[in-house]
Amino acid sequence: MKFLIPIKRVPDPNVRIRVKADGSGRETEGLAFAINPLDLTALEEALRIRER
Repeated sequence: MKFLIPIKRVPDPNVRIRVKADGSGRETEGLAFAINPLDLTALEEALRIRER
């Protein structure tokens, strides 16, 4: 059985996101990214199913 799990990279939820000084968006320099928590759960479940 094959699984396709789409994974999205999102800003780390434990890091405060800063807005650029001119207000045009968020400041991404030095910002840590992580896998979306819901995508991580889906990936773990797919691995459990495959191991069975």
